[in-house]
Amino acid sequence: MTVLYPDIPVRSTIVDCYAELKEKFFHIIVLCALPYTLSVGLYIGADQIIYMNFAWLPNWLVQTLEVLVVNLIIQCWVAIALYRLLLLDRLEIIPDLSSAGIERYWRFLKSLTIIVVLMLPLFLVGIFMWLVLWSWAPALQVLVFWLCALATLMAFMRLGFVFPATAVDAPYTLSDSWLTSRAINLKLLLVAGGTILPPFFVLMALRRIIDLYYPMVLEAVDEYGTITLNKSYFVWSFAGMLLSFMIVIGLVTVSAIVFYIRTGWRPGATRVA
Repeated sequence: MTVLYPDIPVRSTIVDCYAELKEKFFHIIVLCALPYTLSVGLYIGADQIIYMNFAWLPNWLVQTLEVLVVNLIIQCWVAIALYRLLLLDRLEIIPDLSSAGIERYWRFLKSLTIIVVLMLPLFLVGIFMWLVLWSWAPALQVLVFWLCALATLMAFMRLGFVFPATAVDAPYTLSDSWLTSRAINLKLLLVAGGTILPPFFVLMALRRIIDLYYPMVLEAVDEYGTITLNKSYFVWSFAGMLLSFMIVIGLVTVSAIVFYIRTGWRPGATRVA
């Protein structure tokens, strides 16, 4: 039997996303303050290790550990907490270290890992085409980049229903997510783009303004040959991490609202219809 799911009205869903962000703005700031500070500290600390040139610690290893810690551990913590704030109206500033909380985190991380692996071929094709078109077709290179980016976003949004379900402890699989989100590919892209791109462009404009006062010269060598990090490095570190967190907040908000509308799930339900 075919299940009929509610439609996703693009305009009103985008409005709902911004309304939710406005209503929960203070709570989101409070929730993200600690992980944001930790992320910036880890980012700067990793670069300091690289600049100090520890021969026993390869730079690629330091950068890989930085990405894993910030993007997987900390930002997954933020995403789960945001989903629970938006869908359950619970402000959880400190990670839930109970057995249920740890199990929830690992299920979330497992789903994310599987989605990343599934999207990896598309990403590799995009990188390959980018390199092939680098020298003789710059305009086509940009087009291919955006097509791959949109396809990746669409796949992520279609499979991403599993994230809010996992965050609220509702049994749900990737195949459930794919089936639930069928026939709304374009609408998912429009809602995600309409919610994420405006603040993204605003932040990019702010970074451009910052660049006028703090040009992106990340390091300097003094008369003794010692590498130091100047003021512009720290400004750009904070701005870059802010952009990263804004993208996470935008994606979480969009997928939470769309999940809420499309599946009909409500707080207190033990399963998703």
